[in-house]
Amino acid sequence: MELRAPPPADDPADAVSDEPPELLSVDEAQALARAAVTAKKAAQKIARRGRVAEVVT
Repeated sequence: MELRAPPPADDPADAVSDEPPELLSVDEAQALARAAVTAKKAAQKIARRGRVAEVVT
């Protein structure tokens, strides 16, 4: 998987929004936290089996 930066804005004024960022609800934040913990545990389990050299947390 390759990560790429977004293309630069045509107009520098468009690069920064004056609007506040959209916030997550408490339920959404908790679900995201649970998913992160689940993913970390799965990665650790795979690492213990020797399939990957290192787990970055």
